[in-house]
Amino acid sequence: VAFNIIVNSFNETSTMLICKYSPINSIDLSDTSKTAYRVFDSNGPIALTDIKEDDVISVAPSKYKKDGIQIYYLYRSDVKEEVVLNSKDENSNVVSTDEKDYNISPTYLKSNSNISKLIKLNYTYKVYLNTFGDIAYVEALANTGVEYAYLLNLMQQNSNEEVKLAL
Repeated sequence: VAFNIIVNSFNETSTMLICKYSPINSIDLSDTSKTAYRVFDSNGPIALTDIKEDDVISVAPSKYKKDGIQIYYLYRSDVKEEVVLNSKDENSNVVSTDEKDYNISPTYLKSNSNISKLIKLNYTYKVYLNTFGDIAYVEALANTGVEYAYLLNLMQQNSNEEVKLAL
């Protein structure tokens, strides 16, 4: 099953790709007796150390293990765009700017099936694009909703003290 990782960090010592938004998707490639990997970008093979923070890694595990070793094919994209999304088609999972249509990645939809409903129109977003140009993650850059808090309990321990509330 293929999936995307938005890289939070890459630890060269432990050969660990840490996923920024879904740590469960992090990959440990350090045990070479159980895993192997090949890394590519749009120009061809690259080194694992070429992966940087905020890159989108499309991970495709091989269907079968070879001699007990799981092979991962990692496809790197460093394409991020700040866009104002002004239309969307929730049935086809396409969001658009004035100039361009973006498909929402099927793996993103699998992890967040309501994403096209949550995207508000005429707001600024940073879209992280996978190697196929599909949206792998959306980050709101403008206020896309009301932020509020509930005060559940306030207690004054000493009646001589001024009551201060810090949020």
